[in-house]
Amino acid sequence: MAGISLEQRTISTRARVRRWSVDEPLDTLPAAHRGGEVAWCTAGRAEYHAQGRTVALLPGDAIVVSAMVRHANEAAVGTRAASILLATDAVRAAARAIERRVIGVHVQKSDGASPSRLATKGEGLCRAAWSGAPCDVLEPLIDRVMAEVLAVAAEHERPTTHPRIQRAVDAIDARYAEAISVDQLAAIARMSPFHFARSFRRVTGQTPHQYLLQVRLSRAAEILATRTCSVTEASLLVGWNDVGRFARVFRERYGVPPREFGRRPSAD
Repeated sequence: MAGISLEQRTISTRARVRRWSVDEPLDTLPAAHRGGEVAWCTAGRAEYHAQGRTVALLPGDAIVVSAMVRHANEAAVGTRAASILLATDAVRAAARAIERRVIGVHVQKSDGASPSRLATKGEGLCRAAWSGAPCDVLEPLIDRVMAEVLAVAAEHERPTTHPRIQRAVDAIDARYAEAISVDQLAAIARMSPFHFARSFRRVTGQTPHQYLLQVRLSRAAEILATRTCSVTEASLLVGWNDVGRFARVFRERYGVPPREFGRRPSAD
């Protein structure tokens, strides 16, 4: 790609690491990964545009981007950064935690004196990967990155970010298989339907319906990855009665038909 030097390496069925540097001015790079992404800046300045906001990453800052969140990147000449792409089907628990949070993009800032914890653990994994470390060394390092991703996401899940919207999110997480309406969710949040819908989108970056579909797809992926249920059974278990439409939307989301999901772990 013109203007950018990129190296990448698949280190396990769970993760792929990348490091890149900007050598000349380049255009905005749109992206949306099937799995979660962890990225951090080691020099210069990078920007992530997602869900209506811009996040600037300075050296030592790190970001977690939920699976399938559409985002665009910009970076100044001389910027160096790295990232880890996490396989949704191979690390279902971590991917689920990333996808379910109220805010789909999470940031961990450097304190100025040292890199953020996530950047430090990510760098440790990248150094080991490029040094040719064996799997028995890399796998524990991936686990450490996963643990920090969950910690970062949990920090952003605190109900104090918006207590009423959080009540609705909790209701969706618990009752995703039910036919739950916006009016019912608004009542749970103790808000008018109109104000609730606007507030929900402002806080989460999604409409209530989009968030519900996201949760249903995530749960269906977990079920299908166990390979104990048919596509029809998985669809019905998450409250999706139109199996044909479920299959189409699932393929759009994960890039493979639901009947093939989980057969080949991928870090995309």
